[in-house]
Amino acid sequence: MTMRLRGHLVLILLTAIATPATDPWVIRRVAGQVHSFNRVTFVDSKTGWMTDFSPGVLKSEDGGITWSRIGSNLRTELISAVWFPTLDQGWAIGVSHAEERAEPVIMNTQDGGQSWRIQKRLRDGVCQLLDVWFLDVTHGWVTGSCDNEGLILTTRDAGANWKIVYQGAEFTPEIRRVRFADSRTGWAVGQWAILFTTDGGTTWRRQYKDAKAVALNDLTILSSNEAWAAGGWGFLLHTKNGGINWLRSPLPSETIHSFVCSVRFADRKLGWVCGAKGLVLSTTDGGESWQREHPAVDSVLTDIAVTSSHVFIPTDLSRLLVRSR
Repeated sequence: MTMRLRGHLVLILLTAIATPATDPWVIRRVAGQVHSFNRVTFVDSKTGWMTDFSPGVLKSEDGGITWSRIGSNLRTELISAVWFPTLDQGWAIGVSHAEERAEPVIMNTQDGGQSWRIQKRLRDGVCQLLDVWFLDVTHGWVTGSCDNEGLILTTRDAGANWKIVYQGAEFTPEIRRVRFADSRTGWAVGQWAILFTTDGGTTWRRQYKDAKAVALNDLTILSSNEAWAAGGWGFLLHTKNGGINWLRSPLPSETIHSFVCSVRFADRKLGWVCGAKGLVLSTTDGGESWQREHPAVDSVLTDIAVTSSHVFIPTDLSRLLVRSR
């Protein structure tokens, strides 16, 4: 091998070592929007919705490439979160300012967000709604708090009737997320507690309580035995036995004091965590190890949506983080 060829090979090798890996995240600015996004959800690889505490929702029908605001017929209702089990049927939570006193409301659309109707108003007490989630078009749950007591409402008839199935401060002063593996087995997380049900949410019992009062923010369910809960400062919990044991998952040392907002898995191996100051972590081995990713943002990242082809994280200033799977 000649000296010149040898020199070229050395130069190529040094360049490959010195060049950092390409960041997988792309910042996509949503045209015409002025608010920071709060929640994002997709019903399939093409159709998704985002909220930003404004009337109406933003909708994408091309896999998150473009978004357009769908104005609501409810002009005084500010939507904070949505969930769509189908392309047309969806539910939202928010606050209505139609009356002198602001009221938390549960809303329903049957035309993909083009129009909404209020199904329930919470008129009694000082209440806030934090999450809405449906297993199918019939069975759904809404969580929050009322008078400093955790709150869970459920419907078994597509929202024609909403019933409070849990209200109390024994376990937690607020319920932030609820998810079900099937029609009977589900979990809910709140401030320092994980609750569990095996009867569709009629009754709940506490599975986990943290002595340090960590605020658990999010929950993702992989099966009736396996689930993840996230929150607090670098707090990530995992169960593989239906919640009999919740074990803390090790995070990179430099992120252990980062505030965690959301956790999502595409399957049992591939998952993501996001949080404050642009925190994004990923795992490809089912949470045995987590790697720090470095999107060029420094804001609080509050939610994650995963489709068959992409991962989406809403951020500030009408921007959306997007990466291919």
